[in-house]
Amino acid sequence: MGGVGNGQQGGDFWSELTNTNQNLTLLQEQIQAVRSAHQKSLVCHSPLLAFRGVGANTQSATDSQASMQVDQLNSEAKITREQCKNQIKQLFKMAKGDRAMKAQVETAKTRFTGLLNEHQVVEKESRKKVKDRVERQYRIVNPQATEEEVRQVTESDNPQVFSQAVSTFIWAQDQR
Repeated sequence: MGGVGNGQQGGDFWSELTNTNQNLTLLQEQIQAVRSAHQKSLVCHSPLLAFRGVGANTQSATDSQASMQVDQLNSEAKITREQCKNQIKQLFKMAKGDRAMKAQVETAKTRFTGLLNEHQVVEKESRKKVKDRVERQYRIVNPQATEEEVRQVTESDNPQVFSQAVSTFIWAQDQR
């Protein structure tokens, strides 16, 4: 090894690179935890069961806990993402003209970008699974639902829309 890598600045670089790689590993673990929490929340959450009153109190508490866990894990991942981003910026400054150091930073940056993409995919897949599940459940209780009705239920940010739509359907059935 020659040049900058042998000096004090080089030692700081390699130490910072090690810390960055450790944070990237932590971020990867956090993303996996978010994925697992999303899967658990899909198992816990059932608008149909909650509407029918089957374990409604327990169900809503479980749903709330699952949602809070996902939010907490996402918050932790966000903090780690910011740390990684700042560390990588610092590493680029420290690497200056040293090609070996720059290559190491590029590798860390590529890993970081991959993790960002993975986290986005996890969130997108989770949103789609929730939407698909609500659509399936709504179609079970209202098989004659129009595409517009289903779209309104699945695109609403208000979790009560599903329950309201189901209760309206059941009320209409009772009136027959």
